[in-house]
Amino acid sequence: MNIYIEVYSITHPYVGIGEFCLNLGKQLAQRATELKEKYDINLTFIVPKGYEGTFGNDVNYVSFLGDVKFLSRLHGSCIDLLHLPHQYCRFKHFPNVKNTLMTIHDINFMYEKQGRKLEKYKKKFAKKLHLSNYICYISQFTKKDTESNFDVECVTRVIYNGVSKVPAESVTVTEEFKKKLPNKPYLFHISSLRPKKNVHLLIEMMAFLPDEHLVIAGDWSGKYGEDMQERIKELGLQNITCLNNVSVDEKIWLYNNSKAFLFPSVCEGFGLPPIEAMYYGKPAFLSELTSLPEVGGEHAFYWHDLEPKKMATVVEDKLKDVESHPDMVSQIKHSTDRFDWAKCAEEYINYYLDILNIRHEEPAKDVSKEPLVSIITVCWNAADTLAQTIENAEAQTYKNKEIIVVDGASTDCSVDIIKQHSDCINKWVSEPDKGIYDAMNKGVRMAKGEWVIFMNSGDTFTDSNVLERIFIEPQTADIIYGDVVKQRNDGSYYIHAAEQVHNSHRMFFCHQSSLVRRTLLLETPFDTKHRYSADFKFFKLMLLSGHKFCKMPFPISNFDTNGISNTQRFKGLCDNLLVIKEVDGFWTRLRLLPRLYFQLIMSWIRSKIRRKTVAK
Repeated sequence: MNIYIEVYSITHPYVGIGEFCLNLGKQLAQRATELKEKYDINLTFIVPKGYEGTFGNDVNYVSFLGDVKFLSRLHGSCIDLLHLPHQYCRFKHFPNVKNTLMTIHDINFMYEKQGRKLEKYKKKFAKKLHLSNYICYISQFTKKDTESNFDVECVTRVIYNGVSKVPAESVTVTEEFKKKLPNKPYLFHISSLRPKKNVHLLIEMMAFLPDEHLVIAGDWSGKYGEDMQERIKELGLQNITCLNNVSVDEKIWLYNNSKAFLFPSVCEGFGLPPIEAMYYGKPAFLSELTSLPEVGGEHAFYWHDLEPKKMATVVEDKLKDVESHPDMVSQIKHSTDRFDWAKCAEEYINYYLDILNIRHEEPAKDVSKEPLVSIITVCWNAADTLAQTIENAEAQTYKNKEIIVVDGASTDCSVDIIKQHSDCINKWVSEPDKGIYDAMNKGVRMAKGEWVIFMNSGDTFTDSNVLERIFIEPQTADIIYGDVVKQRNDGSYYIHAAEQVHNSHRMFFCHQSSLVRRTLLLETPFDTKHRYSADFKFFKLMLLSGHKFCKMPFPISNFDTNGISNTQRFKGLCDNLLVIKEVDGFWTRLRLLPRLYFQLIMSWIRSKIRRKTVAK
């Protein structure tokens, strides 16, 4: 078996895709002998002329000068699997290749291009998709973004990138380089300095942080870079240092000696620099856009508003928090443990073997030691979406699970669908109930699991391995929650980031993206007198009782926005009002109720506008 991997981008090791190809290639090459001995697989890297030997002597090389689009004519007949490690690969045709796997990093062109250029890029990308029969995404966000804009009909997986974990003490820089920098800890940003990186916002922000110093590293030779340098002069800012194209050692030194890392980017498929900074224990300040909340997780800080003065306030406040809580540094560092190039390569190798239909051994799991998870689906006349939800729950690779369906005596064909899936449903019932929360309580009483998650009809897990990722290590929390994927009015999808734990006037995460210990739901059932906000009351009670919440750094569910709490927005807010009056103390009510009243007024105004628009 012959696997070919195109890595032409290693000529640009300081750019995201070049760094990806180089690091993944090194890890794959370290496994080359094992792959040959165990599976008779030969690894061949397609490299530019002069780069033969980059990955050692245990792999093969094919090198070309210039265009490599005709590779398939020379070698296609003996290529069992061709891995294109990014969507910008130079290949145009590969008809004789048996299997093609393409890694998709982002579709940023959808947001950066317009008019004819956008259509040109879309056609090119659609053609690449058509030529690939296997796809890998580097983040859940990239998967959702791609599949909401293009038809992807092939097999897909999500494999996270790694992070280069080079000990800071192992690198050295020249004294001349150190002299360019301030003599105190500084704020740091490194990127390609393109408009999407929002560096101009950082420059504007520094006018409000006169006591801080910002170091920006990247390629300043482009128009955007030149404009930014001109803006620094216009503002008369003396607290910004501009560095041009630093080396790997210099980058590591900059990370390690910085105070914090700033990254307000608006377009990222993954976002490697923040993870690199966090590996050295540095707090990362990120935008809430695209993949950054997924990758940064709960140990990063986020700008809710990308307005320079407000950004400055967030930086000031959170840096004080870090200074007063020294243990946060180790927490930030350990949060990057899940991003590892060796693990990334292992997952790609497993994907290769699955594509080639080669059986491979995976470490045996003792299912009996994994907690039983009860996936409860509540439905009523939901025949259009029920099968999708049940099949999605069954597709979870986590073995120790049970699926329970509670139907409210549907009059459509929902019961027929339940019976058709009886082989994967552990328990089900179809009988009248007193509303959705009564049905949910019924499901809890039917369940046997240590953990319960409600995946109601129309809702789905974001990926087949969500539960495995959650329970990869024992969980000590009482409630686990994560982000949720929602759909905009135009049909596109976006990740709605869950907030940190706090007592609020509304839910700070989506119920479908949470798992709760069943004992808590038995002790404190949903209060059915609250038709819209019984879950809000339950989680508020759990918070006020001191139960432990744990936030997962990835989205857990795709949320059906046609649910009752989403379509009855105004009534839901009114129900929240009753919950706050019932549960919270005087001073908390004084803080929360004005916010809720404001939302009620705005919701009422929006509904009036919608009615007038419909009437016209």
